[in-house]
Amino acid sequence: VLVAEGQKKQRKLGVTPYRISVMKPGPVSYELQKDGYRTKTVEGTVEARSGSPLKLEAILEPMVGSLLVTSLPAGASVAVGTLRKTAGDAFKDLPVGTHTVTLNLTDYEPWRTNVIIQDNKQTPLTVQLARSTGGLQIESQPLGASYTLTSVTDPSLQMKGTTPQTKTGL
Repeated sequence: VLVAEGQKKQRKLGVTPYRISVMKPGPVSYELQKDGYRTKTVEGTVEARSGSPLKLEAILEPMVGSLLVTSLPAGASVAVGTLRKTAGDAFKDLPVGTHTVTLNLTDYEPWRTNVIIQDNKQTPLTVQLARSTGGLQIESQPLGASYTLTSVTDPSLQMKGTTPQTKTGL
């Protein structure tokens, strides 16, 4: 959207590129606006009988922010759209708006949420991941066999019982 100031009033002109064929000589100011970009003002002076038109150009800067994700425990893989990083590394220059964030870490449940990125701001996000749990169904033929489950990582952890048995939250 192109907005012109000058000649004692402000008015919305239209969408760029825009050409004004008749304009009084003197200073002019144009404001350019586009969703997702920072508004830019361009100034110039229309010369009397110059023979060549005043050309005002502007490059609009995108509105961007950053996201810093921290995972507990540390070391999770973080995805924002197709971008991938490790928790603790900032995602810079993300377009403003809503983004889906996904965290993954071995032995923990996947985690997902939406965040809103604001212009020129860093959005902090701290995530407490939940440990994955498993289950085990123990059966035998014939039924009624005794069993002992021993943890491979900690042999002092044992469970004993009789088949059939289902264990959850392991």
